[in-house]
Amino acid sequence: MAATLDSSKGTAVVPHDSIAAGVMQAAAATQGLRDIASLRTAAADLVDAAMSVGCHDLVAANAAAEPLTTAAALLSDGKLGYSDIRHTTAQKVLIVDAATVSGDVTRSCAGYLRENGAMWIGAIIYERVRPDLDGLDVEPTLDCVISLRPRLNE
Repeated sequence: MAATLDSSKGTAVVPHDSIAAGVMQAAAATQGLRDIASLRTAAADLVDAAMSVGCHDLVAANAAAEPLTTAAALLSDGKLGYSDIRHTTAQKVLIVDAATVSGDVTRSCAGYLRENGAMWIGAIIYERVRPDLDGLDVEPTLDCVISLRPRLNE
């Protein structure tokens, strides 16, 4: 199955297994987090995932992840805290990313946190588009990688 990309210059067919299709899928997942019901569901899933690994400190990998991180902290009734990557002092921290194709942003955040004293670093990614390409499962700076696949609201 191929994706289509419409522009002012016409329509192009994008192969489903291409990086371009992955970028389109990541953009759609991020856009989906603008819906309050989807954001609430994703935030609840994030709280559950963070509790399952015993981590209570979150940092957003980028601006797209900030609403999800904030919503999870608010829904957690004080069980989760969050800060930006430059100001966290947590020894055990979860990087939250809205969507990833290559894993570069998550990897960069993990490297920064490790260099600045974090002892345990996990990543929770709402939409991990291409786990076959991102290499996060074998990334030495990450101790845990969790993917929260978007799901239909009940």
